Amino acid sequence: MDDLRSFLPWNNALYTLQNALYLVLFVLLIAAIIPFFLLTFYAHPSADDFSYAVAYRTGDFWNHVVGEYLTWKGRYFAIFVTVLFHQSGDMIVNYKYPLLLFLTSLFFALYYLVRTVFEEKASFWQTLFCTLAFGTFYIITLPKVSAALYWADGAFQYQVGSIFFLLSVASLLRLYRKVNNPFLPTLTSVLFIFAAIGSTEIFMISLSTLVGLIFLYKFFILKQNRLHWSVVLAVTVSSSALLVLAPGNAIRMRLASENSQQFWFSVSRSIYHGGEALINWISHPALWFLSIVFIPVALYLFYIKGIRKDASWTRLLLILALLIGQIWISFFATWWAAANPAPWRTLNVIYLVFLVGWFFLLLELIAVISKNRKLVYIDRLFSIPTRVLMLTSIILLSVLLISKSHVRGAYGDLLGGGAAAYDNFMKERYAYIKQQKKNAGQERPAVIVEKMNNPPRILVYTDISRDKSDWRNNGYARYFGLSSIVTK
Repeated sequence: MDDLRSFLPWNNALYTLQNALYLVLFVLLIAAIIPFFLLTFYAHPSADDFSYAVAYRTGDFWNHVVGEYLTWKGRYFAIFVTVLFHQSGDMIVNYKYPLLLFLTSLFFALYYLVRTVFEEKASFWQTLFCTLAFGTFYIITLPKVSAALYWADGAFQYQVGSIFFLLSVASLLRLYRKVNNPFLPTLTSVLFIFAAIGSTEIFMISLSTLVGLIFLYKFFILKQNRLHWSVVLAVTVSSSALLVLAPGNAIRMRLASENSQQFWFSVSRSIYHGGEALINWISHPALWFLSIVFIPVALYLFYIKGIRKDASWTRLLLILALLIGQIWISFFATWWAAANPAPWRTLNVIYLVFLVGWFFLLLELIAVISKNRKLVYIDRLFSIPTRVLMLTSIILLSVLLISKSHVRGAYGDLLGGGAAAYDNFMKERYAYIKQQKKNAGQERPAVIVEKMNNPPRILVYTDISRDKSDWRNNGYARYFGLSSIVTK
């Protein structure tokens, strides 16, 4: 934060304390995120992972991809990644590797986005701090951590989609600014958009809306890079059509509730549940503390470095309307398709869209305030009471990082032995199943296994039950070649 010396009102004691607290916060952010990476090494398959393994581990690769697209769902890129994983080797042995790769890639994508937002004028440490703060905050406040990080099928669709969504937003922003030589950002935009939309419908909604608005502005008002934005729009529309019009979607929709595809029912439920989620997310104290902590870096870049000179109140209101609209449409889509509340995996990605929109809104507000202001206005903004508020926010955010339930749960799973015990429990279960199958010879045995008691809070998504007809049990049984499997 040494760059702030040139324009923040000087108070040696407060300045020294602020630097020390920022350093403490940086260390705490690293400490908060480490256990989530380490827990990937203890993850095991759950839910429909076994069913997909049975369906995809043998046979022709492209036949599986096309068959799933034609008979079950339109998420073409998620299908591609899922089939690729299950044909790459033993699912149980390889399970941890894609999870670790996706979590790492999420932070690289965030870094790319932050660097793009700051027009590559932020220092490495400023960019790294903002990336770490955003990424850690997102993970420790996720509605359901296990559904995002430690369940492969969920990760193949939603985590992969999240990565390419962040990359898409960054590439679109680069293309928006790049009046000259726009070929590379155009290429990356269409590739990332194709992958993000092909992962889940939520990102189709977000990116289609964003690309459509930018296209109208660039094509009809600014009249810049018309060909390039036309290509981006064409790929976005084509990708959306490929997702929505998949024959498998129609087959899947026949299994939905009788209230699905009811317009006014979906409108009313999405307003209620979307509004409830939005209020919960906005009212989270840590979000406000993080926003306040973020202000000095943003102000330095906007005021001293001179970026974002095109900020305006009109754009601020447009971002606000777009954010609220995106949240509502996302909830509407889940109620329209299934007539049920958004599942955890869907809620996780809607939450990511909210956070990205929130910080773009915050950046625009800071840019508007700092635009064309003389130094005296910045001095007043950073008066002693305001500096004290920022220091207090850093302290409170640090306390929340330590006390937040997801962080406590992750360290509890890791250091308390829960993750290791779960890992050993699952390995013993697999060994017991194989032994029972060996003892049965040519027959397909019915196996009873121990129930998982006190599963790790953060790591475990779901497990089989005592009901042999449960879809999770069926997947387990088919994977291991059993007639049935239940817990005691």
